[in-house]
Amino acid sequence: MGTNLAFGMTNPFMQVYALALGASSFMVNMVSALPALVNVFSFALGPRWIEGEERKLPAVMKWAIGHRIFYALMALVPFLPAWRAEALVLLFSMSSFPNAMSGIAWTAMMGHVFPPGKRSEVFARRNGYVGFAGIAGTLVAGYLLDWIEFPLNYVVVFLVAFLGSVVGLHYLRMTIELGGTARRGPARGFVEMARAVMRDKEFGRQFKYFSLSCTALWFGFGFTAASWAIYHVTVLHLPNKIIGMFGVVNGLAMVLFYPYWGALATVKGERWVLLICMAGLTIFPTLYTLWPSAMYLGVLQLVSGACTGGLNFAIFNLLLGYARPEERANAAGIFNAMVNAAAFVAPFLGNIWYENYGVISTFHACTMIRFASLVLLWKIMETELPGTRVLKKLVAAGPRTVRGRFRT
Repeated sequence: MGTNLAFGMTNPFMQVYALALGASSFMVNMVSALPALVNVFSFALGPRWIEGEERKLPAVMKWAIGHRIFYALMALVPFLPAWRAEALVLLFSMSSFPNAMSGIAWTAMMGHVFPPGKRSEVFARRNGYVGFAGIAGTLVAGYLLDWIEFPLNYVVVFLVAFLGSVVGLHYLRMTIELGGTARRGPARGFVEMARAVMRDKEFGRQFKYFSLSCTALWFGFGFTAASWAIYHVTVLHLPNKIIGMFGVVNGLAMVLFYPYWGALATVKGERWVLLICMAGLTIFPTLYTLWPSAMYLGVLQLVSGACTGGLNFAIFNLLLGYARPEERANAAGIFNAMVNAAAFVAPFLGNIWYENYGVISTFHACTMIRFASLVLLWKIMETELPGTRVLKKLVAAGPRTVRGRFRT
């Protein structure tokens, strides 16, 4: 919880911090794009350093400490004589590498800490706790940033976040890892690791379509990365306090719905949780353009937060379930490399679409992109895509029968 409190204090304000340091619009975009690019290479190369370690906790601690140190360094950026915004973007991007490495090891470790039958319940509760911690961190940081003058306000916020994350690591080191698995043999390249996971006889097909589905969804997320702020500010002219409340409503819904998703996963499985949440997030961009009422948009933010929480919960559990124990670090790296590649490319293409067709059209295009994620996900569901059976009957009946049915 200490770590999520720290992340909640800093990450939502990273672009604002860059602007306060004099960043250009291009540099502000790099705050999100450049870390995504670093993550692509981190998740592609990182698993080969993690998969051979039987105990994952030491790797988690080592890389997590390296990641937290960057937050202390970012607190000192305002004291640089020049290139302060550039230094912040560089440090934040560099911090993505140890963060990715610790994330790979942590994901693999969680498969050994909790048995499969208890994972849904445990992580639904865990996500609720850390979600509240993140919201609390954001609220505290917002108060401190307004109360203390610049640049001391960001120095205080980032140093407090650094100390809070260190406290979180103190408790993380007490984790009891119930056994471990390590892959034996020579180190493998990214392509070889991807083949091992994608072609696995038991899990390969599920992992492939699961990863492709999430990649399509993440491409849709990135496609409208800048459109939300443009729509809120230049089209609807919403005040900052309303935009801020949207974030609070979204975060609270994410936290409050975790127990529901955990209960649903216990009964129906994580795949159905993922499908429901993907469906809600697919139609969200188009629904957002229908009515410019702050109350209406607030309700949609509530739905979006609930679906986002379920999405994160289901993805984590399915990622553990669609790989053999010795390949979990490998699977986490491949999955995250794919979604981060989409997150890096999509904003540039979305910006081109926006400049040519406008923000409303960008939202509609995003809905169509996200719909592709549903089609891909259905490949691993236990039931057919709606309408498939009727289509099969028409095809089997032959061209003449089909023409006869639609003749007027």
